[in-house]
Amino acid sequence: MLSSISPTRRPIGCRRIRQLLELPLSRPLHYNEKEETITMGLMIGDEPAPLQTTGHGTVQVGGTRVTLDTVVEAFSEGATAEEIVQQYPSLRLADAYAAISYYLRHHAEVETYLAQRRKQSSEVRRRNLTRFDPANLRARLLARRSPARPK
Repeated sequence: MLSSISPTRRPIGCRRIRQLLELPLSRPLHYNEKEETITMGLMIGDEPAPLQTTGHGTVQVGGTRVTLDTVVEAFSEGATAEEIVQQYPSLRLADAYAAISYYLRHHAEVETYLAQRRKQSSEVRRRNLTRFDPANLRARLLARRSPARPK
């Protein structure tokens, strides 16, 4: 008796089996001659990492605003993917695992990227400190708030 893919195992003819085996499917079909059954195999393939680069060169994870820097830093500090997703609810668990996997597989490249980001961050911080000097900030704000009153 020849069986089909369906769980009911209804008999099908040899012609139908040949047709099924010749179909270009996303998952491969396997014919077992001894049991006269057809089963679908597991399709294993590469999935692209859920990482996108913004116009400013920042890498974001899973179509969210969560950066690769954030995920890698949390992972490096010992957080699991579940804990990272709990901290950033817009991030999907599968995307957190994929980002961590990408980091582990491309460690050197990601570390180079992170070093560049740290350098950019310190440069921006330095420029902001020169533009907006925090020294005596409270006194300047209070002076703006209340005009000098004659005594």
